[in-house]
Amino acid sequence: MDQKIGVIQQTAEINQDEAKQALKLAEGDLDKALQMVDYVSQSYMIIHGRVGYGAYNKTYLLFSIVSDGRDGEILSSDLVTTSKEDVENISLNIDHMVFTKTLTDINVKSKKSLNSKESHLKFEKLFTAAEIYELFTLLKADDLSKFKMIFKEKLEEFLKEEINLKLFAKTLTKVKLKTYYPDLFSKEEQAQNDDNHSAKQEEEEKKLGLDINLTCQPVISPSSGKRVEELLNGDEILVKISDNSEMGRYLASLLKDRAGMIKGTIEDREFNQATERYWVLIKFGPNIYGNLSVSPQIKISIPQAEEKSIKNKEGAAIDQGTFMLLFFITLFIIIIIFILIIF
Repeated sequence: MDQKIGVIQQTAEINQDEAKQALKLAEGDLDKALQMVDYVSQSYMIIHGRVGYGAYNKTYLLFSIVSDGRDGEILSSDLVTTSKEDVENISLNIDHMVFTKTLTDINVKSKKSLNSKESHLKFEKLFTAAEIYELFTLLKADDLSKFKMIFKEKLEEFLKEEINLKLFAKTLTKVKLKTYYPDLFSKEEQAQNDDNHSAKQEEEEKKLGLDINLTCQPVISPSSGKRVEELLNGDEILVKISDNSEMGRYLASLLKDRAGMIKGTIEDREFNQATERYWVLIKFGPNIYGNLSVSPQIKISIPQAEEKSIKNKEGAAIDQGTFMLLFFITLFIIIIIFILIIF
């Protein structure tokens, strides 16, 4: 067991805990454990931050940073500035996509423009690759005080101001990061596939049984879904991972996006005349597949249609909430007028 863990560590360049987790999920199978690296290696970092400074005219900065901690590379960053104190009530420890949407909303509503100092604040230039790696190492070691100190010193040096800094940071896997940014690694993965996987190699891997296959069920949507014969290879569908193994439960929780959906891409399908059902092969990621059996009459939920449905429901809920608020305000005004007339 220790020897296998050592092989995984050296081959995949991950730490011992991550290697143990991969081997445990793969139930001791070394080859399958090596395929789990992107699913267990917490090599990426997300930072949410709030900065306040200025004695009289208070300025607030809210920002998010996404980085490859192991390579010391900032992949994405967002920054907004405002003079409104209510941003102090915004929680930093929230879902990343909710936080970035909050930044966008503030940027649209805020009337404060970036001054000369703030306009030149680029986190990609503020931190070197070595410094990002150091922050990542501190976060992995749970040394948050030093993590914050380094961040604070960097920002104060740039802004030439004493600041009040609040931070939230966490590490996450490549697979989890892809649920936030589906296209972030598309070019990289395509290049890897072109370089490393010929059709013959892929066929050999399948023969060797190195792929991880999970039992799945389709998410059904009678109104906006599509039947299997209406779908093409490469189309995305929504599924539930029903595999009850430890690996199945882990991947199900990891692959869910912020709406709780699990998306898979159709790789292959075949109609079984004996059972009168379709067998569908779904791909979730490198060497991770799902199998599902579905009736031709069943309409499978499609991500775009489901997301549109959720947005419509949210919009309807907001409209209903607005209506109720206006109703009670109108009722309150009528009661006040009635009281004034009587007295």
